[in-house]
This record gives sequence, C-alpha cells and structure tokens, in this order.
Amino acid sequence: MTTYITSDWHLSHNNIIKFCNRPFPSIEDMNFKIIYNYMQVVKPSDNVLFLGDLTIKRNNSYKPYLAKICKSLPGQKHLILGNHDYYSKKFYIEECGFITVQYKILTKDFIFVHDPPGVIPDNETRWYIHGHKHNTTNLLRKQKMDIGVDGNDFYPWSLQNIKRKIKTLDIHG
Repeated sequence: MTTYITSDWHLSHNNIIKFCNRPFPSIEDMNFKIIYNYMQVVKPSDNVLFLGDLTIKRNNSYKPYLAKICKSLPGQKHLILGNHDYYSKKFYIEECGFITVQYKILTKDFIFVHDPPGVIPDNETRWYIHGHKHNTTNLLRKQKMDIGVDGNDFYPWSLQNIKRKIKTLDIHG
C-alpha cells in the first residue's frame, strides 16, 4: 500500500489553464490528463490525500459530474478542504466516496493542509505539505512543500517521493 498526495485539480475550471499556464487546449483535455495520470499510479488499496480544490464549481448541477468522477477514482480517499471546495462534507463523503473530510491532518513528520501559513513557528519541526500556491512560489521553501499537480506533470506525489525530495535538499529558508 502506497500513500499518495495530490492537490489543486480545479476540474472544469477554464481560467486555471491560463492562470497556471497549464498546457491544455481545453478543460476536457485537462480533466482527462489529471484523471488519467491518477489512474495510472493509484491502486484500490492505496491511501490518497487530496489537499483541496477539486474544482472551483459551486452550482448544484455540477455535483453529479464531480461525484461520478470521485467515485470512479481508486484508493482510500481523504479530503482536506481547500478554499474552492464549496460543497458540504456530507456530499464529499456520501456522494464522492471520501472516507474523511477535514481541514488538516497532523502526523509526526508532516502537517497536511491546503493553504500553508505564511510563517512557520520557530519551534515547529514538521513539514507543511500543501497545495494552493500552484507553484507560483518555490516548490520547496523552509519546511513547506507545494504538491499541487502543476508541479508534478499532473501526477499525484507518493509520500516516499516527498520524503526523498525533502531529504536530498538542504533547505535553509
């Protein structure tokens, strides 16, 4: 079993293609690529943390489409809510198939969030693994790593690769 982390899919969001300079001619192509890449690596027994912003849509007519996509994705899925995840926790669990829906997950080594704090307290030793920034800043900063799809060829990151990347770099803020 592998743990994967992904963020900032922004399914069906026209402006994200321009805003993040995503290499897609249409939202259909973007949606297909992100979902295809996910399906290539994630197995049903894997754990997946979605660190927010599945889509920017908020109208009820989009809910069946989003639910159909999410239900079709393999893995034991957990959602950290992002600033564009407008639907209820109940919807994400009951209709999309997420096991948990929350604002952050804390572990011994990591804090998984959508939007990291601007300043990390001096006594904090864990790394913030996050999305939200769309790699408009450095992928790695002092104790922060942006794992959005924009910075990984639209694939989810494995937790092993995140640990490896952090270990091989000497980050001094």
